[in-house]
Amino acid sequence: MPLPNVPHLCGGIFFDLLLEARRFRTSQRDTFNSKADGLSEPDIYCGLAKILTGEDLSKANGTALKKSVSNYKKCENSKGDYVPFTDETLQSTFNTGYNEKKSAILERTADFIKQYLNPEKCKWLVWVLIDIMQKDKSISPDTKIAINFGECISISHLHKAETIYFLPFFLSVLHYVVVNCPDCESGRATFETWYTQSSPRAAWKLRDEIKQNLGKDVKLIDVSMDLKVPDDVEKDSSTDADAKAESTESRNIEQTEPADSKANKEVSSEIPLSRRDTKLLSELMTDFNDLLKFGSDTDLTIMPMSSSYPDKFDDVYKKWEHSDRKFKNKELNNLRVGILGTLYSYFHFWGCHMWYESAADCFVHKKALSTDAREIEEELRNRIDSDRKACKQLHERLCQYIIDFDIIDEDVNKKATLGESHTTIIQNQTNIAHSESKTYNIKDSNIIFNK
Repeated sequence: MPLPNVPHLCGGIFFDLLLEARRFRTSQRDTFNSKADGLSEPDIYCGLAKILTGEDLSKANGTALKKSVSNYKKCENSKGDYVPFTDETLQSTFNTGYNEKKSAILERTADFIKQYLNPEKCKWLVWVLIDIMQKDKSISPDTKIAINFGECISISHLHKAETIYFLPFFLSVLHYVVVNCPDCESGRATFETWYTQSSPRAAWKLRDEIKQNLGKDVKLIDVSMDLKVPDDVEKDSSTDADAKAESTESRNIEQTEPADSKANKEVSSEIPLSRRDTKLLSELMTDFNDLLKFGSDTDLTIMPMSSSYPDKFDDVYKKWEHSDRKFKNKELNNLRVGILGTLYSYFHFWGCHMWYESAADCFVHKKALSTDAREIEEELRNRIDSDRKACKQLHERLCQYIIDFDIIDEDVNKKATLGESHTTIIQNQTNIAHSESKTYNIKDSNIIFNK
């Protein structure tokens, strides 16, 4: 009798890993509003199904759905009306949409990631998925997986990637699972090896020793949590990145204009912003300017971080994560999402490597470093270099948008209401004011404009 294929990546095991990577559950039920926290196993399952179908499966909530979710999680049964992953019609439709690079699928995937997954755990998930796919005997090492938009690499080379963009990578793995092994039964041996329960009625838990070793054989690849969907994603075709990864010379030859520069040109100042977007952009700069500059300028492996920074981020994150803070302009909204995701990962990661010297300051925790001190310190230095670069790029984009759209800094230009007349005061700065027929050059002056 042949030995079981462990580990094996099928639909059921993929779902189990998503449950390990979900956001922290503050409470399973809000006692004041009597609402669930939206992170239950059926919630994650229905969210994943929505990527595939575009429909909200949770409307069919009931005993049958919960049973299907339970069976799928335990790798026992993939049959039933509430298992869209094994429906051949849905598989074919999803496969076509993925190959044609339909932006709607990418947008649904981005929404799923933002709603259900923890950004820091997503990086762990990448390393684990690479580890499993390279060890799964049923997966060809030549199978291509996306590491960026329009850029794929074979599974055998995934561990060599310098940077992986989580959104296209996640969708690429989901596509592989749906097309090749959407069932759960084939992963039963893996589930039984990995999971345990303290009693027959207790919840199944991933064994501690398994969780500690998953992904351990894969180097700490940089994972980008930028979830914006490129405007031209439907027009691009996938390219083979294997040769590209092995040839730095070809990479230099193929260098083109930076993506950030292109993004800024697409949001040209010639395209007017709505009054609401203009106000939101000014608020975005006010709320995140100092945080992004701190993240860009500070080496946390040697410099202190005032506790005021993570506290401030927690406040503004709660403010900007809600849908009422979305921009109508798509590129600006992508910037907002990028800032939230990057800073969320930044403060949550470094918060785990800090200890408090006083109530005001905290420093990188180096006391716990032992035999692996040098290796851990090197990983932390690489991480801070990557984080500083990401913060710098986001800050530069934000500043460029402020310049392009000629957004006035509210800290410098204060608005006052005199009767029904609105007055803007501009002090000690150089600006250019435009009207339909005239251009006014203003230099080092204290001038009041009455609108």
